[in-house]
Amino acid sequence: MTPKNNYNQNSFRHVTDMPLLDTSKKEFLKRSGTSKTFRTIRALTLTGLSIPILICPCDAQEVENTDAYELPPYVSVANRFELPLDRIGSSVDYISSFDLRKTNQPFLLEALRLTPGFYLRNNGGPGGTFGITTRGLNTTKPTVMIDGIEVSNPSTGDIINFGSLLSSNVSSIEILKGAQGSLYGANSLAGVININSRGSSSESGGSIELSAGSYNTFQGSLSLYGGSEKLNWSINAGAMDSEYFSSQDPNLGPDFADDDGHQALNLSTKLEYNPTEALRLYLFSYYIDASSDFDNDALPARSHTDNEQFFAKVGGEISLSDAWQSQAGLAFSYVDTLSVSSFGPFSLKGERYKLDWQNIISANEHWTAIAGVEVENEKSLATIGEHETVSAFVENIFSVNEQLDLTLGARHDDLAISNEGINPDQSRKETTWRSSFSYRIDFLDTRIHASYGTAFQAPTTDQLWGFFGNENLTPESGDGWDLGIEKSFPEQKLVLGSSIFGYELEEHIFWDITKGPFGAFENNDYQSIGIETNLNWRVSESLVLNGSHTYTDAEFFRGGNADNPIRTSAEAERVPRNVYSLNANWKPADIKWSFNATVYHATSQYSTNASQTKQPGYTVTNLSLQHELNEKSTIWLRMDNLFDEDYVEIEGFQTAGFSAYGGLRWGF
Repeated sequence: MTPKNNYNQNSFRHVTDMPLLDTSKKEFLKRSGTSKTFRTIRALTLTGLSIPILICPCDAQEVENTDAYELPPYVSVANRFELPLDRIGSSVDYISSFDLRKTNQPFLLEALRLTPGFYLRNNGGPGGTFGITTRGLNTTKPTVMIDGIEVSNPSTGDIINFGSLLSSNVSSIEILKGAQGSLYGANSLAGVININSRGSSSESGGSIELSAGSYNTFQGSLSLYGGSEKLNWSINAGAMDSEYFSSQDPNLGPDFADDDGHQALNLSTKLEYNPTEALRLYLFSYYIDASSDFDNDALPARSHTDNEQFFAKVGGEISLSDAWQSQAGLAFSYVDTLSVSSFGPFSLKGERYKLDWQNIISANEHWTAIAGVEVENEKSLATIGEHETVSAFVENIFSVNEQLDLTLGARHDDLAISNEGINPDQSRKETTWRSSFSYRIDFLDTRIHASYGTAFQAPTTDQLWGFFGNENLTPESGDGWDLGIEKSFPEQKLVLGSSIFGYELEEHIFWDITKGPFGAFENNDYQSIGIETNLNWRVSESLVLNGSHTYTDAEFFRGGNADNPIRTSAEAERVPRNVYSLNANWKPADIKWSFNATVYHATSQYSTNASQTKQPGYTVTNLSLQHELNEKSTIWLRMDNLFDEDYVEIEGFQTAGFSAYGGLRWGF
C-alpha cells in the first residue's frame, strides 16, 4: 500500500489547469488545512453517525436498482425539460445510483472517470489539484451543477473538485456533451454535468454507511428523509478523513516526505412543499468543507488548502394550464479557497446570485417551447471584480412524427465585466444557438442522432486582474458538433453506440507555461476531433459488461498575427489519444454476492504545452465485492489498483499503489 514513486527530476511542477509557482503554482488556487470549526463539525458528525449504529439494526435507505443495463426513461439536462433518452439529439450519459454504488468508490471522481470522452487527473490523492479534459478540451471546463445550481468558483471559474464530492450524497448524474451556449450561456462550451443529490420522500426512513481502509481512511454518511402528503424533506451528511500519501517523491527531501492528508464534509438538505396539485415550492442547499495537505515546499508549518463552499436555491413551479408550466428560482453560491504555502497565504473567493424564470409551453402534440430569462451577478471577493449578465433564451422541440425529433434553440447574453478603477465597463453581447435531431429506425432497432451548437466563455476576474492576470484577454468562442448511431440487438441484450465529435475554438484561454518566469494566461486557437464508442452487453442474467473507447486528436495553434506571422500547431497537452474502460458486473441469481471489476487504460500524453516528451500510458484495475445481508443491508470490500501499477496522471506526482477498503450500508 505504498504510493508509487513517479518523480521526474526535470519537471516537478504542479502540472494543472491553473498557474502555480514552482512546486506550488497550482496549489495557489486550491485550499487545504483543517480549521477548528471544521474539526468540530466533523467530530460532531461522526459522533452522530455512531449513535444510530449502536441502537438500531438498520437496512439500507433505498432498494437499489440492480438492473445495471436499464437506462432511465427521462433526463432533463439536455433540454431543461424531461424527455426520453431516445428522443434527445445531443449526446447524453447517465450515471445511476446503481452505477455509483456497484463500485463502492467514495468520490464522484472515479464514477466520472469512466464516462466516454472524459479524462480526469489529480496531483496526488483525492482532494488534490484536479483537472478534467472533455472531448479534447483540456482547459475549457464544463458547467457543473448540483440540483440545478451552478457550483464553479465565481472568481476563478474552477469547477467543483470531484475528489471532495462524496458519492454517498448523490443519487444520479446527467452529462450533456457538446457546446451548450443556447441553453446554459457562457462557460458551457465543454458541456454540462448536472449532479442530483439524494431526494426527499413522503415516507420516513434513513440510511447509514461506514467504511475504512488503506492510508488510515475513514468515512461515514447519514441520510434521513420523511414527510407527508404535502411536505417532503431530506437531510444528508457525509464525512471522510484520510492520511493518504506524499503527492510528490519523498526522495526530494524531508519537505516532501510527509503524508498529504485529506478531509471532506458534505451536507445537503431538500425541502419540498406542495400546497396544491398545481403548485410546488422548494428549497435546496449543499455545503462542502474540504481540507487537503500538499508537500511542504520548504515551509516550516504545514502547507495546506481549505475549500469552503455553500450553494442554495429557493423557488417554485406552477401549472398555469395543461399546456403551460412556469417556474422561477433564486440561487446563491459562495466559494472560499485559501492556500497556504511558502509563498504565504493566497485567497480566492467569490459569490454568485442567479435569478431565473422559465416557461414550458406545449403548443400542440408536435411542438413544445421552453423560454426564459436569467439575471446573474458573479463577484470576486479577492480581485474586486464582477460579471453581470442578463440573458434570454428559447428552445423549440419538434416531434415531427413517431421516428423524428428536432430541436432548435437560441440565446442572447448581455455581459458586463468590471473591476473598480480598471476597465470599469467591458461589455460583451453574444448570441449562441444549437440544433439537434434524433431519428429512430424501428425495424432496424437503430437510432441516429446529431447536434451542432455554439458557445462562448468570458475570462474570469482572476484571469483578467488576478496575480497572474492578463487584462488583454478576450472571450473564448467556438462551436461543437457530434454525429452518432446506436444499434440494439434482440431483446436489447447488446447495445452498441458510436459518435464522432469535433470542436473549433477561437481565442481559447489557456495557461502558457512558456511566457515569463512562471507562465501567463494567453489566447490561442484550438481544435479537437475524435470518436467515442461504447457497448452495453447483457451476457447473461447474471453478467453485464460495459465498455468504452475514446480516440481524440487535439491541437493548439500559435502565431498567424502581426507579432508572429508564422502560424504553427502542436499536439495539445493532457489529451491522451486513446482511453479505454471495461466494467463487468456479475450477480449470480442463487447467491447474495455480487462482483464488480473495472479496467481503465489511458495512453501517453504531453504534460504541459512546453513538454518535449510524453509521459507514459497506464492501466489500472479495481475490484469490488458486495454481500447482501438482507433486502436493504450490504457489506462490501473494494481493492483499488489491484496489480499495483506504477503510473502517473500528472507528471511528477505520485498515485496510490494497491489499496483496500471495506464498509457497510444499513437502512431503517
